[in-house]
Amino acid sequence: MSNTTTGPKAHPRRRLPLEGVGLTELVHCADPREPEAELHLEDGRVIKLAIGDLELVSEVGVRVTMRYNDDSSYIARYTCEKSTLESVEIGFDDPGWQHEFNSEVDQWVASGYADELHCVVDARIAIRAV
Repeated sequence: MSNTTTGPKAHPRRRLPLEGVGLTELVHCADPREPEAELHLEDGRVIKLAIGDLELVSEVGVRVTMRYNDDSSYIARYTCEKSTLESVEIGFDDPGWQHEFNSEVDQWVASGYADELHCVVDARIAIRAV
């Protein structure tokens, strides 16, 4: 698998092999019951993540549209023109389960992100101009 780095919570993060893939939109549903992020890619794929902490780093202008969803949640849409993913790193905050997490990520990537990733992850997503 790709590189492993350490995130702000000092747990290992896995870099997903998505560098250079076109991104049309990032949708973040901030719901305490089912937090989710969706990466909408130019090729039509939608990659879903159960999300804990989310960091978005961008060298391009990003339009943020937030919509109140209910008493305790909102949906944020991050859109930008002509951008690609520079990096997508995900981490799991329980060192006792790191081996299982790595195995699950390997299977998820091998499926082309079609299977569900059964972990709530922290993510750092960096985008750049085309």
